[in-house]
Order: sequence, then C-alpha cells, then structure tokens
Amino acid sequence: MYSLTLSNVPKAGNRYHMRHGVHIDDEIYDVGVPITTLLKAYGISHVSVNEKQGIHDRSWEMAAALGAMSGKKQFATGTVEAYRNGKVTFGKIQGLDNKIHSYGGMRLKTVT
Repeated sequence: MYSLTLSNVPKAGNRYHMRHGVHIDDEIYDVGVPITTLLKAYGISHVSVNEKQGIHDRSWEMAAALGAMSGKKQFATGTVEAYRNGKVTFGKIQGLDNKIHSYGGMRLKTVT
C-alpha cells in the first residue's frame, strides 16, 4: 500500500516530472491523461508519494480522483479511464486478486 498527497506545492525531498501539466512524483511510473485532466480541473498541481516506493501501474488514479473530488484522503484502487464534462469513468482494478490477498481482505471500493 502507499499514501499520496495531492497539493499545489512540492513535498520537501521528493522529485517530480511533468505529465500533461501536473507535477507527478518520480516514484509514480505510469500516468494516464484523464487523471491529469481531472487533477487540473480540481486545482491540483502536485501528486506526491509519502513513502518512497515505486508505483508501477495506474492503480493509484482512483484514490487520487476521489481525493481531489472530495477534498479528503481516500482508500481506493483503480484507473481513471475518462474525465469529460465533470464526469469521471473508472476502469477495473488491476491485479484485484493479489490486492485482496495483500490487504488481508480489507474492503475495497470498486466500480464496474
């Protein structure tokens, strides 16, 4: 598991790369265009990983989208497949079987 911070400033000690107008922590390796569009719409300019660990798929996107929209940290896993006219479309959870096992059966938010 990992924890993200969505903000308008960089987190001290973290490094970033620019993806579609949003500063993405170097620990995040895969970023879809729809999540960056959503983040910009909600005024988020920086996505920071709180613990140094590589995130190799786009499963972080659902938590970031729900967090940006609600203004609260969210526990969720899944991709953002589209963001148009203020509406978000979530994709399937990548590696769901492994995640249920890894999280010890913790309840996950899912959209199908």
